[in-house]
Amino acid sequence: MQTPRHSAGILATVVGALAAVVLATAVSGATGSASASAHAVRTGEPWDLVWITDSTGWGVARPYARLIRQGRGVSVRVHDEWQGDLAALTILQRLKDPSDPWVRLIRNAEIIVVFGNPVGLWVIKGGDCVTNYDLPRPVGLRVWPKYIAAMKAIYKRIFEIRSGKPVILRATTMYVPVIHSAPSSPFFLPTSWDEAGITEICTKFFEGFSRAVSKAAAAYHVQVADVYTAFNGATHLEDPVAKGYIQPDGIHPNDKGRAVVAKTLVDLGYARVKAPR
Repeated sequence: MQTPRHSAGILATVVGALAAVVLATAVSGATGSASASAHAVRTGEPWDLVWITDSTGWGVARPYARLIRQGRGVSVRVHDEWQGDLAALTILQRLKDPSDPWVRLIRNAEIIVVFGNPVGLWVIKGGDCVTNYDLPRPVGLRVWPKYIAAMKAIYKRIFEIRSGKPVILRATTMYVPVIHSAPSSPFFLPTSWDEAGITEICTKFFEGFSRAVSKAAAAYHVQVADVYTAFNGATHLEDPVAKGYIQPDGIHPNDKGRAVVAKTLVDLGYARVKAPR
């Protein structure tokens, strides 16, 4: 996503494009939650938090770390690796390179949060629900097999890097700020979904995206912070701009929105997960 720090192109296409990292009915983390006490993380040493998201996660890592310190009484070293327009394919490519700095960070992390958008994976003729509103009707009903496969490959690679060692591994779904309010960012059409008449079809699209996030995460017992519902409500039609969660650019979370994302992650707890057998 375009930001003052990154000049990437259109924000990670699904307001993955917002760019920035959320319905993932918070995946229960079968293995992780069932063995939370058995896999409790030590509290006497600093925790390393590795934060890998697109710009939907811009500025969230440190508020999350503060809540961890407050709740667990442990020092947290933040490795904030968010990047504008960060796609799942880019994350996977980097993790496959043993010399990439992310590999070392992941190997030593206590907590990892990862969100990659589906740029380069989805196939939509005529537009998308973020930058181009010339949409075909089937867009909201599309399935996400390639995105699911990419995210599963990311989780698999994380556990390979860690030699199977358990870790607090979390994912997020993604919020939508443009349902009722037009963005002011120059990289987006100055039109809301309501104004464009695409609210119903694009809501179906984002709900499908959230299900894809959850499906990939469930395969590796990764818990999902449901940022989509936290920002857009149970119907996914509430306006996070009206709630005061979004910056003046109409796209990225402000400090209040960042606090909501951080709390949504903290509410998942700290159970570690390990690769399924």
